Amino acid sequence: MFAQICLIKSNIKKQKADVIVFLTLVLISTMLMSVSISMLFNMSKVVESHFEEINGADITISINKNAKAITQQIIEKDNRIKAYDVSRRLLINAKHKAKSSSTWRDFTFTVQSYNEKRNINKTYKYPNKYKDNEILIPYYLHSDYKVGSILQLKFYGVKYDLKVVGYVQDPMYATPLNVTLYTIYASDKMMDEFSKIKDVISQVKFNATLYPQYYNDKVEDDIVDKVTKETGGVVDSQKLVTEAIGWYSGMKGGCMFMPNMALGILLVFSIMIFVISTLVISFAIRNFIEKNMRDFGLLMASGYKISTLRGVVVYEIGLVTLFGTIIGSTIGKVVYKRAGKLVENVLGLEWNQGLNFINMFIVSLFIILFSCAVAYISSGKFKKITVLTALRGGINTHNYKKNFFPLTATRLPINLALSLKSIFSSWKKSLAIFLMMAITAIIMQTAYGIYYNFGNNQEKIFEFSGTESGTIGVYGNEALGEKLKKMKYVKAMNAKYENATCYYKNGEKGRVITTSVYKDLSELRYCNLIEGRLSKYPNEIIVAGGLADDLNIKSGDAIEVGLTKAGKKKIFIVTGIYQQINNMGRTVMMNKNAFERLNPVEKKWKEEVFYDIYAEDGKNFQNMKKEVLKIYPEGKNKIDNYEKLASETMDVVRNVLSKISIAISIITAFIVMFVEGLLIHSKVVMEWKNLGLNKALGFSSKKLMAQMVMSNIPIILVGAFIGAIVSKPIACNLLIIGMSSFGMKTVKMEFGIEGVILTISIITICAIISATITSFRIRKANPIDMLVKYGEN
Repeated sequence: MFAQICLIKSNIKKQKADVIVFLTLVLISTMLMSVSISMLFNMSKVVESHFEEINGADITISINKNAKAITQQIIEKDNRIKAYDVSRRLLINAKHKAKSSSTWRDFTFTVQSYNEKRNINKTYKYPNKYKDNEILIPYYLHSDYKVGSILQLKFYGVKYDLKVVGYVQDPMYATPLNVTLYTIYASDKMMDEFSKIKDVISQVKFNATLYPQYYNDKVEDDIVDKVTKETGGVVDSQKLVTEAIGWYSGMKGGCMFMPNMALGILLVFSIMIFVISTLVISFAIRNFIEKNMRDFGLLMASGYKISTLRGVVVYEIGLVTLFGTIIGSTIGKVVYKRAGKLVENVLGLEWNQGLNFINMFIVSLFIILFSCAVAYISSGKFKKITVLTALRGGINTHNYKKNFFPLTATRLPINLALSLKSIFSSWKKSLAIFLMMAITAIIMQTAYGIYYNFGNNQEKIFEFSGTESGTIGVYGNEALGEKLKKMKYVKAMNAKYENATCYYKNGEKGRVITTSVYKDLSELRYCNLIEGRLSKYPNEIIVAGGLADDLNIKSGDAIEVGLTKAGKKKIFIVTGIYQQINNMGRTVMMNKNAFERLNPVEKKWKEEVFYDIYAEDGKNFQNMKKEVLKIYPEGKNKIDNYEKLASETMDVVRNVLSKISIAISIITAFIVMFVEGLLIHSKVVMEWKNLGLNKALGFSSKKLMAQMVMSNIPIILVGAFIGAIVSKPIACNLLIIGMSSFGMKTVKMEFGIEGVILTISIITICAIISATITSFRIRKANPIDMLVKYGEN
């Protein structure tokens, strides 16, 4: 055992550079893998802990205050509901900013009272007694509004200065990616003042808990279905406006979607780094055996068995990996806290879970065992070596290999010819280098794709998510549409009537689904159709991929559709299937003529139309608002700044994805430099005496350095090019797998030729810089010393 320990110590000393590179890659992969896996496992715990602390509602239903009585009756008769409470709620389209800021931002707010007693959806951690102008805001806004700061709220010509005294953390309304509004809590007095202002919508909100067996029953849609049937969609001459949300039917997964996506990207990146580290150590072991062939020959002649020598290599790699995982886990513990702060900005909830040490132990154990397995396989080269061959330094009388690019006949530059000769004469090493560079190119190109498609391009996010969001939104009647379409600066416009809840049935399966009714679906810009065509005629609809999967629907199928589950059904043809993130990919869209066929009696839904208008390039919300008010002066309070609304919703997501992609690119660039430095170092050591001989014969240091720098560049260029080319389908397929629960079948990501060029350029430049720095030792070395000493010194 002592002899083996001495051999391990000697090997590590001789492989110092290899060990440092491998150790670095192991600690990086351990750190990132431990953090990402722990956070993925803890994500649901964070959400559930906040949900439990407020005694979160399994379903919430917000509805016109005049429909309170009928809704309450229906809820009380429903035996699936365990408990419920009801509270006031105001719906306000407002502008907001910090008092110290000069920029107003538009968003939709709901206001509830913290004075009301609640058993469900409580404002935990905070008392119910504050001054009249003090409010509680969502934790999502904590970076914009600190406790004690002033939030200015302006709507319908009135401005209020409200002091922030705390944050509420309701997972269902934690982020506008889940529900596109901010829920704030104010005093009863302030709510009374708000409600007196014209166009502020007064509602009641029912928070209810369910018995566990009914969690996935879409109870909220059933209740709205019944209320709609009882009221005919109209209450006291007002159109019924509802918001029905189920925690288990979409919101729970929805609030975790973006953070999980970001962490998933990080996990894949860490796995790829680990794959590179195994390739590096495999390459290093084979190189080490070849370089020390005579020493191993002496050991074998002295009685050491091949199994003993392989065991020494495995123990050595296991020991280095153990140290790497310990250091990586230690760094990971520090990084985890910072990563939690970053995830909070997207999740909208305080990260309250510590690092999962069991996951960290499993990750570390996996990395150690896998590395040892790679070391054992790589050391199999010992079995192919005889004692005599080893004592000769691995030289047989003839290697029977083809002489690629003979120097006497080639017309190529000498450095390039030597480089190609080296590549083709040792194809296994070249294959390892190719794979390492291809993987780094895939990582870097994917990071560029994330940045280009999601981190730096808001329009690409809308296209990916299937979400319509123009420059300006206008509410008005049907006649207003033609006037708006003829207005200056209009690039595109769609008209939406309402979100109705309808029942869809295919065979034995059926679901109540949110349905968007448009004047003409062909006017949509971001309808991501993956199968069939858009619906056109009164008996046609299109459905989202998630619902299509749930009900086994294909394009061309005929399904039953009704306004309610129990009501009369009509047959509709599904002409197409589209992708959309909203409601976990469980939505339906139809034209006005189709909804008229489904609902021929009730006309109230036609009274108000929402016009989503996209401005021409170079024009913004202010330009469009001026033009709208010229033809619609009475609509001053019926205009939404969708430009700002989209920015408010997407900015945090874009920032997080941008930071992740930039960090991945920087780390990958350093990995390329590490790996290429290791390769050149090994090559210099292996050819140290030959380099000394060449130098003694008159070759200049610059020529020898150029030869070393160029030795791997051809295979690096090929690997980087192939990796960059195949990165698009790999990235898209990984995203499809991650989005499968949304019914995603295809993902459109654009990389562009500039991304390929940038990736190849960065990898090549980093490799050249690293190779040049590593080969500097040739310049300083004396030819005589080089002829008598090994390169390790």
